[in-house]
Amino acid sequence: MGMEAQYAVRINQVLDYMDSHINQPMELADFAEIANLSKFHFHRVFSETFGLSAVKYLQRLRLERSVKNLIYNPSFSIGEIADRCGFSTAGNFCRAFRNYFGLSARELRAMFDYRDIQNFHDIANRRLKGHLLAKRFDLSVFDGYRPKEICKDLGEEMYSTLHSFERLSFERRSSADLVYCRHFGPMDLGSVESRAFGLWFWVGSMAERFPDEHFFKVGMSPDRPEFTPAAYRRFDLGVLVANKVPHDCAFNRREVPGGLWAIFPVMAEPAKHRGIWRLLMSEWLPRVPWEQDDRQLMTLYSLKVDCNKEGKKEHLFCLPIRPAGQF
Repeated sequence: MGMEAQYAVRINQVLDYMDSHINQPMELADFAEIANLSKFHFHRVFSETFGLSAVKYLQRLRLERSVKNLIYNPSFSIGEIADRCGFSTAGNFCRAFRNYFGLSARELRAMFDYRDIQNFHDIANRRLKGHLLAKRFDLSVFDGYRPKEICKDLGEEMYSTLHSFERLSFERRSSADLVYCRHFGPMDLGSVESRAFGLWFWVGSMAERFPDEHFFKVGMSPDRPEFTPAAYRRFDLGVLVANKVPHDCAFNRREVPGGLWAIFPVMAEPAKHRGIWRLLMSEWLPRVPWEQDDRQLMTLYSLKVDCNKEGKKEHLFCLPIRPAGQF
């Protein structure tokens, strides 16, 4: 494995650590130790990769996580959100939030209502243009937030079928390891798949070695496309494996925490996935006594199941949930 690939694996280990420990204090020395580099060397590699320091990158992650909590977890107080996102005090959080987004956390929460998906589109197109928030959010993402646009994207028949949510089920899944390749930037499925070519070769060898294991192909995005600029957006394509499957240092590996999931099985090609997620978040979630927790959204399908005659596979859209208002 070349030096550039080694650095990529180490940097991703640091980013995974940031995601899973975002409510805890972290500093440069912690990141350098995880990457097995000196502080000076790590700072140089990280800054050259992202154009900003690891400390500033972490601050951005914390603020974006706070936006998700402000909008999708309305029962959380400002102080609770500050604590969950790793700010020492609510005052420090509020100052950092206003400096970064150009408005207060309470103003943003009052502006967006996840129970009204039409509201997202109207705000993005009428009130945010020219505002500092428009530089922090990707406004193009909001263009498809209108129900008519979702219907157009999915097709009338699929939209009406999904809208009933008759096939949705609940499942408590154990934690598992995700072996993955990571794509940065605007979504490009061709580029993502090409990066994962070596991973699929490795999966094939592991399937022969562990014939009783059930390997699931997984797509996960650690970042929310609404709140993360496209240049920083991450998409992980990989496979869920049991702990006994050995690690290969050429690929990143992280734990996917267990817990309760709302699972929505759909026969759909990847181009339809965004509309399906929007339907779940806007049409189902506001009407049930559940809310999304801090785990990442997950789309998966079995590598042992063949495509149907139309070349499609059943994808499982897995939404991590907990009882509404539970801290």
